[in-house]
Amino acid sequence: MILRLEVAPDDKGKVIGRQGRVAQSIRVLLRVAAVKQGTHATLEIV
Repeated sequence: MILRLEVAPDDKGKVIGRQGRVAQSIRVLLRVAAVKQGTHATLEIV
């Protein structure tokens, strides 16, 4: 499963966060949920 998160260009920095910390946290939560469902998940921020 690929989760595509579309954000406004002005908000991309806020969603990604400093050194990618927010994006990495979102990815970790997504992976945990995917493992519970027995599947694989990927986050794309566009």
